[in-house]
Formats: sequence, structure tokens, C-alpha cells
Amino acid sequence: MLLCFMVSYLLTLPTQASAFDSAPIELDNSAFWTGFAGGIVAHELGHVALASAYGQRAQLHAGSIVYPNSHFSQKELLRVSTAGYQTQWLLSEWSFASLNSENENALLEKQHHIGIITSHLAITFAYAAGLKDYTTSDVYAASEVSGRSSHQLMAMALLPALIDTYRLFGEGVPEWVGKVSMAVKASEIALIWSF
Repeated sequence: MLLCFMVSYLLTLPTQASAFDSAPIELDNSAFWTGFAGGIVAHELGHVALASAYGQRAQLHAGSIVYPNSHFSQKELLRVSTAGYQTQWLLSEWSFASLNSENENALLEKQHHIGIITSHLAITFAYAAGLKDYTTSDVYAASEVSGRSSHQLMAMALLPALIDTYRLFGEGVPEWVGKVSMAVKASEIALIWSF
């Protein structure tokens, strides 16, 4: 039921071709960095919240969230290990929709949303650059459970990030690009939850 709601919500959001299509705006560092940090925290809280929903307790160990003495099923482990990505995908779509809003006096809010989207991109590209191979990483755990290589899973995570990079920084980006990004994210979330 929750999956149906999330996928339906993603597909009904308006899209924006580019955050920078309108007149140039000055970057407010505090709003941007608050959004960026918030995106990273939300990614991690996605793991913790879903693990808690499954009755498991998360702990921080050497910079990674771990679940000592946990007893996840294979299905639960895949969902928990990818919960950060699922959270950042939902937040990035909410942020793109907010960038589309007609609220003219929301410059700080727009910078905040640009920070959230940028954190989604930074997290994904950091995993692609090498974090995927750490034994405590999201991608490594999902690879172990799904039987797919970390390279295959990373390609799946990179696709929406590459599209979203174009959406955020491209000029004159067609509206259909946002719809494609949402469809990719929704189909990947559906795949995770149907495992």
C-alpha cells in the first residue's frame, strides 16, 4: 500500500526542466548547505527508520550505520540497505517540484531545495567513486542480498542521478526529462519492494 502511494505520488509531481531556467540567482550559502546537510541526514534516517519499522536497532560504528545482532530477512535487508536511496529519490522529486513553485519570495527555499538535490547527486557519485565497495555500504549490502554485482546496482543508482544532474544544471531541459527521472526512480523503488 505504501509503495503504491509513493509511486503514485512520484508520478503526479510536476517537473522542472532546470533549477536555473529563470533569472540568475545568487547562491545563499547557509540555505544551500542546510539543504545539502539535510539531504545527507535524510538519507541516513531512511535506513534507521525502516530498520526500526522492522524491529531492528541501528548503531553508528566508524562512520557507518550498522545493525548489530539484527535478524533481517533477505527482503528486509534489501529494503533497509536501499532505504537511503529511496529517501533521497523522494526528497529530490519533492525539491524539483518545489523549485517549480510560483512562490516569488522563496529564494532561500529554492536554495535549500537545490542543496537537497545536490546532496542526492553527491551521495550517488561518492558511492560510484568507491564507497560502493566498502563492506558496510548500502550498495555492497544490496549486492550481497540481490545477487547482482555492485557495478550493476551502481549503474541503476547512477541513472536517475545523471538525469537529475541534467535537470538541475542543464539549460532549456524539456519537461519530459523530469518525467523520465521520476519513472526510473519509481520503477527502481517498485523493483526493490517486489524483491
